Amino acid sequence: MTMVNILSGEEWRNGNWCKDNFLNYRALQKVFEIKKQLRGFVGRMIGGAAIPTIGDAEGGADIVLRALVTGFVFNVARIMPDGKYRTVRGDNVVEVSPMSLYSEFGKHSEYIVFEHTEDNPRKFGLLQLVGVSAINGNWLRGDGAGGGAGAAGGLVFGY
Repeated sequence: MTMVNILSGEEWRNGNWCKDNFLNYRALQKVFEIKKQLRGFVGRMIGGAAIPTIGDAEGGADIVLRALVTGFVFNVARIMPDGKYRTVRGDNVVEVSPMSLYSEFGKHSEYIVFEHTEDNPRKFGLLQLVGVSAINGNWLRGDGAGGGAGAAGGLVFGY
C-alpha cells in the first residue's frame, strides 16, 4: 500500500524527495513507465474505455487489499482477546515483526493479511509476520456478503 500511495502522488518525481525518503528515483521512474505501458495495453484490450487509477478511485486502497486477501487468503491472522494474533489457517500464535510499519504505526485491527513469516530470533518457535496490512474481516466470507474475497477453492471461513 505504501508504494501505491507513493506512485499515486507527485512527490516521487522530485529526485531530492526520493533521496530524503530513501527511495531510488530511477527505479520509480521505471515502475511508472511500466505502469503507463500496462495501462495502454489494458486500454487497447478493453476498447479504449477509461481505466480508473487506484489512487483516484473511491475505496482504491480497498481494491488493492481485497486483491491481496484473494491471493493470500491463507496468510490471514486474527487478533485474540489476549491481544495476540493467531493465523486463521493452522491456529498458530504469531506476532507482527517489530520492523514492520504496521507494528509502529498500525492500529490493531481484528484481521490482518501478511506477505510471509520469519523465525523470531529472540523467541524460539514464534513466527513474525512481514508485509502486514489491516483488512476487513467481512472480506473473508465466501458467501459474497461484504464483497468477500470468496476464499480460494471455495474455502469458507466460519466467523
